[in-house]
Amino acid sequence: MEVFINEWAREWLPVHLERMEDKLPDTVTSRETWRWLAHPNLIDHVVRAPVPVTPGRIVHHTQTFEQLFLMVSSFPSANFRKIRKKLLPEGYLAMLDPVMHSSGFSSGSVDLAHWLLFKDEDGSALVLLCYLAANQEAIPLLPLELLSSKERRQVGSYII
Repeated sequence: MEVFINEWAREWLPVHLERMEDKLPDTVTSRETWRWLAHPNLIDHVVRAPVPVTPGRIVHHTQTFEQLFLMVSSFPSANFRKIRKKLLPEGYLAMLDPVMHSSGFSSGSVDLAHWLLFKDEDGSALVLLCYLAANQEAIPLLPLELLSSKERRQVGSYII
């Protein structure tokens, strides 16, 4: 079996989804695209995404699957404070918006799932997920740990 850069994340992705489902309302977890996130083919795509951990950089890969715009990003650290300070000084949403639009994403037309893969040089690793439904019925799932103070005030109660 071929080993991919982010093979370590294969087991983490479904575990993270299961943990989130216990906390999220049905307006999110009943969406078809949410259920796709646990499908082995989609997980395989995330693991195979060409997003090597690169010191000092966030590397992104995007792909559209019918009604789902999938984005995978790798971060060269699992230390959120360090990431916010060095790589996301304006915050997560300030980084997300230009990447989405330069990749052809059109807000409101399809759901967005953004897997964030974090790995330190010492092997420490974790995953987070941002999920934004195309309609406004489902509340957004945002990575609170990466939002700037300004972004947290802007989104207020919309953070899970």
